[in-house]
Amino acid sequence: MFKQSVFFIIIVLFISASAFAKDEYIYRQRVNWVKLEQGNSSIVALSSIKHPDRNITADQMEAMLLTIKISKKYVIKKDVESADVFNSWEARKFAAYFVEALAKASADQVVNFAIIHKRPTFIIQNDRLTMGYLWAADDGVHLYFTKLFAKIDGDYQASAHIDKAIRRAKSLNITLEANAGQKLSYNSPLEIIMDPNYDFMTQTANDRLAAKQAEDEEMRGSSRNNLPPPVNEEGKAQKSAPVGRPTTTSTNAADRLKQLDQLKAQKLITEAEYQKLRQKILSEL
Repeated sequence: MFKQSVFFIIIVLFISASAFAKDEYIYRQRVNWVKLEQGNSSIVALSSIKHPDRNITADQMEAMLLTIKISKKYVIKKDVESADVFNSWEARKFAAYFVEALAKASADQVVNFAIIHKRPTFIIQNDRLTMGYLWAADDGVHLYFTKLFAKIDGDYQASAHIDKAIRRAKSLNITLEANAGQKLSYNSPLEIIMDPNYDFMTQTANDRLAAKQAEDEEMRGSSRNNLPPPVNEEGKAQKSAPVGRPTTTSTNAADRLKQLDQLKAQKLITEAEYQKLRQKILSEL
């Protein structure tokens, strides 16, 4: 009898341990999570998984996430406000958890994640849910989205409503757009493959620098337009020819270095990105 009881306890513990191993949370905060779970052959070819993967740094993963874009046609149609799937805060926060998960994953596990995007419209709550899977394979790092910017009920944060709200959340009818270092999977337009050999860190740093330059030029153009017209001797306003907006190529090296320093001061780029771009600007002198 005693032996049977011990055997039963061992079986229960073994089953519990197996169940726990299938879902190992790396991070969880209500509807936001990153966890390891058993791979599903309907989602990923299990033989192609290359886990654990300890070759990707948090900075590299952050840069990868920042380059994932929704097709621009949906931005033009106003289906979404931005082409970015992850904003800078989300990319920085979840990159560290993704890297940790890939390093801990076994050969038959994938990373499952859920992220709530806070996108309020004025004072109206406009939370969106994105869910999916992440894994490293022979051809690169895969991100497959099962829900993308799905509208989620306003009361989803109540513990009794979370599961129901997640099930009811429906994705927008949108697709991803492949950019440099990326390709879309043949299996789904919502699965993107990132080339680990591509320099995503330099790409994101260049994108930030270009965005900053465009913003500065727009501000300068706005300031010129708001200046009062010159007055002649008779006190009448003179008409002047419109002044063209300067192009990005006319910005000299000093301005570019100054903008680069601003990006570093605002912690929008890492020290490594800063040094690399600074050397590039100086080499062009």
